[in-house]
Amino acid sequence: ADFVMIPSRFEPCGLIPLHSMRYGTVPIVASTGGLVDTVKEGFTGFQMGAFNVDCDAIDPADVGALATTVKIALATYDTPALKEMIQNCMDQDLSWK
Repeated sequence: ADFVMIPSRFEPCGLIPLHSMRYGTVPIVASTGGLVDTVKEGFTGFQMGAFNVDCDAIDPADVGALATTVKIALATYDTPALKEMIQNCMDQDLSWK
């Protein structure tokens, strides 16, 4: 895959982007929990901003942020910028060291 989208409202740990970055898949994430710490905007992925935490409804602003961020990510497809981002993802030391 070229991208993985993680639009979580809550994400205490964020293992999915760690796995994706290890294998060169660029994460597109909501800016919440551990995702804020592990995905660096424009360097190792894309941040959508924080989503509304009301689980009973979908906030139209959240949908707009998701669509905008996906469009930004797709605009980098097959560019040197994306290739550099993929390399940045794979070069990270995600060990316990």
